[in-house]
Amino acid sequence: MEGQHTVGNITEIKGPVIDARFEKGQLPRVNDALRVERGGEKDLILEVAQHLGDDVVRAIAMDSTDGLSRGTEVINTGGPITVPVGLETLGRLISIVGDPIDGQPMPEGIKRHSIHRTAPTLLDQETETESSKRASNQSTWWLLSPRAERSACSAEPAWARRFLSWR
Repeated sequence: MEGQHTVGNITEIKGPVIDARFEKGQLPRVNDALRVERGGEKDLILEVAQHLGDDVVRAIAMDSTDGLSRGTEVINTGGPITVPVGLETLGRLISIVGDPIDGQPMPEGIKRHSIHRTAPTLLDQETETESSKRASNQSTWWLLSPRAERSACSAEPAWARRFLSWR
């Protein structure tokens, strides 16, 4: 998380909803991540949801707020909550704040993206792997060429045998 690290104080706690006051001119943006250091425990991450006026923001806690009290310091991280992305994350269990929860460490230097990042366009998405493209092309060839030589493919799929049996 990047940006300016400003400090505010909690003014009110209502379950997972926390209001915090910051110095004039240092108000975090909506969707910025806030961090509450808890000493020996894991830091609590909050996300700014609303500006209330009078330099107060309303934030949503991403974990339990048990043990918090008014006056506790809140640090603006200067950026949104980010999570790791890429092939290294496939099959992994990752929390909403980007921490691994499957007991395995996350590789160093892994790319991270905001949880509010816009979705890629359909043109930018890869929907098939290279091997499934080859299989798809072969299937299309069979559909377009019902009278093709059966020797062209040594391992005919069952659907192809049924399809070719009618001719």
